[in-house]
Amino acid sequence: MLQHYFKLAGRVLIKNKYYSFINMFGLVFGMVSALMIAKYIGGSLVYDNFHSNKESIYSVTQEEVVNGESQRKGNSTYSGVGELLSQFPEVINYSRYAYQVGSQITANDESGSKTSFFENKIFAVDSGFLKILTFPLRHGYKESALSKPNSIVLTSSASRRYFGDRNPVGEVVTIRVPWGQETEYEVTGVAEDLPGRSQFEFDFLITRSTPDPDEFWIVPDCSIFLLLKDQTNSNELAGKLTTGVNQEPRLKEVSRKVRISLDSMSTVTLSDTEYLLIALGIFIIIISWVNYINQVIAQSYWRMKEIGILRVMGATHSNLPGINADRRDYLSAY
Repeated sequence: MLQHYFKLAGRVLIKNKYYSFINMFGLVFGMVSALMIAKYIGGSLVYDNFHSNKESIYSVTQEEVVNGESQRKGNSTYSGVGELLSQFPEVINYSRYAYQVGSQITANDESGSKTSFFENKIFAVDSGFLKILTFPLRHGYKESALSKPNSIVLTSSASRRYFGDRNPVGEVVTIRVPWGQETEYEVTGVAEDLPGRSQFEFDFLITRSTPDPDEFWIVPDCSIFLLLKDQTNSNELAGKLTTGVNQEPRLKEVSRKVRISLDSMSTVTLSDTEYLLIALGIFIIIISWVNYINQVIAQSYWRMKEIGILRVMGATHSNLPGINADRRDYLSAY
């Protein structure tokens, strides 16, 4: 019986090969496209799922208002916001995460010769970065790796570029910025390579000496992540933080007002592009199925029309094309 169905399907496909190709290709292409979009969106929904304290980790989102008009909104804020966070007992720990300009990094390799590369994934952080976020260390201790100024933590792949497979903790690397200034950093840890689904893309984490307070409120150029105590109302804390920021004299001088909000890392926020992709995927599925059904119905109408014309011309049941052949195939299946 099953063999009969396969044989019959093969005959239909061969007889209407162009129609079958167009119909099947449209359906398969539509389903594959929708599955690819679903796979991409599914990846966005699991970003940073590996952090152990994800439910209590928040990031600062800032909206800046100048003369009553919103200028920008994003996850970049002023470095001085981090100093204000230390005043609130609800905050267990916090860390700034600021991109540093691409620089040349030099270190001594296993043979004692200098190894130098130009690196673009250098970020300055605070001592609490590894305590808030879960980035396991292969070498070093997360409690102390970033506790001192001029410390540097490398990822495993970055460590192999400079030091091979040996433990580089205690070694010194030199970072030379494009305008010529050189600073030495002590390697205090080596982190595992970052998971693919993460908003963090660093190869090097550095701690700087105490920054100049006058630079805290010049440009909103860093992200801030904080770990809150359980049962903390994030909206109330964001209100307190907004009040504190707007009392800063250097922002008042330039008529800037800031609205702060706290976004939980456990809350998945899709971008407008991703929502558009979801709508596109649904549209592709609907169009593919409608096209497939329309083609099948059109094919059945064509068959009904053929049989109707033959009936009018006097054909009997045994004279209809395909009927006897179908019956022979059916009987041969047994």
